[in-house]
Amino acid sequence: MNSLARMGFALALLPAVAACTPNRVNPMAATIPQPVPPTASVSAADTQFAIQAAQSDMFEVQSSQMALQKARNPAIRQYAQRMIDYHTMTTRQLQQLAAAKSMNLPMALEPQQQQVLANLESASPGASFERQYLAGQVSGHEAAAGTFQSEIASGLDPELKAFAQQGLPEIERHLADARRLRGRR
Repeated sequence: MNSLARMGFALALLPAVAACTPNRVNPMAATIPQPVPPTASVSAADTQFAIQAAQSDMFEVQSSQMALQKARNPAIRQYAQRMIDYHTMTTRQLQQLAAAKSMNLPMALEPQQQQVLANLESASPGASFERQYLAGQVSGHEAAAGTFQSEIASGLDPELKAFAQQGLPEIERHLADARRLRGRR
């Protein structure tokens, strides 16, 4: 069959193909995968968990950056660097999860965390700062542990729940380390 005959045959079949295609305006659209809208949004409880986890990470990073400047005890400085490294990593993970779920994470700390940071800022370098920093680490990690435990127990979003399950053991280690360091003071 020559090329002219093949073209004529193809053109003759076009109306038949178009008649079988559900999209009569654009027959090719039937073969292109269409985006699927999300079927369910993230629950209010899961959203609250993500917000609190993000604020906890921000607090840990910001207070620990101050500790690197003001703490004199090498063990506390080492602890602060671990907090910065870990909570920076979890911030990135949480941001990726939130973006995939079209969630907005906060850009600011809650008022109580802002007050603790202000107190740390005004504390004298050395022992005074270290006592306040460790007190903030203990209370911050206690709150975070409670938040993560609640998400594990009653969260609905499987990815956020998995994030909480993965993070809780490390948060509990941070809490134990902060308590141990505070007891040495």
